[in-house]
Amino acid sequence: MYVSSEFVHNCKHGILQYTLVRPITTVISVICELCGVYGESDFSPNVAFPYMIAINNLSQFVAMYCLVLFYRANRAELKPMKPIGKFLCIKAVVFFSFFQGVIINILVYCGVISTIFDISDSDKIKIISSKLQDFLICIEMFLAAIAHHYSFSYKPFVSPMDSSPSCLGSFLAMWDVSDVKRDISEHLGVVGSSFSRRLRGKSMYHMARGYDENSRLMSDPQPVASSSAPNLTAEDPPPVEIRPSTYGSIDTTATLGSTNSETEPLIDTKRDDPAA
Repeated sequence: MYVSSEFVHNCKHGILQYTLVRPITTVISVICELCGVYGESDFSPNVAFPYMIAINNLSQFVAMYCLVLFYRANRAELKPMKPIGKFLCIKAVVFFSFFQGVIINILVYCGVISTIFDISDSDKIKIISSKLQDFLICIEMFLAAIAHHYSFSYKPFVSPMDSSPSCLGSFLAMWDVSDVKRDISEHLGVVGSSFSRRLRGKSMYHMARGYDENSRLMSDPQPVASSSAPNLTAEDPPPVEIRPSTYGSIDTTATLGSTNSETEPLIDTKRDDPAA
């Protein structure tokens, strides 16, 4: 299956937007908490908490949708990498823990937590909900660490030339973020180029000649059938009828001459006809 560069970059934009939205909402939440208008676990419209939750949820759903869309378009190419386990491990750490916190806050707002623990003080309820979230995360991260051990195995990265690298070399390689830097530079370059082309009224992406649809149509035109437009396609000339007679006879010469209106017959049949 052919996947265009525009599709890949659009999926990357949809995934990486979460890395920009989440820090911004975190900074806004801190500022709102300092100003006393954050209102954690309070879903009333006069505090900032429900709006931050809504923005983060929307951003996460968009990122997950783009990940699933990219996987479905490249399922065959990604199959040797076994991406399902990796996807579930990362999402369990990043997204599922967040959704778990949202559910706990909803239970606090609906009074379920206060009913279970028989507590009416709102401050104590918030402390209990926070401790419950931390306790669940400690258990879940232990299970996630085991899942990471099997999903993100080191074996595919072992070099056959150096099967037993030193611990220091492996530790330094762990802190090598050159690939992240390269990916960020590429992504920022694509985003800047996209905005520049949009401002100039041009297409976002230009592929090499021979790979885009326009060049394929120009190099190999195909007639498009339409019910309203006349059919202007060239038809093959009718086959020449060759009668089983002697070459140069009157019948053969007349038949060949009748197939081409611009060529006169070689033999004038009226001149040889006694009746004429």
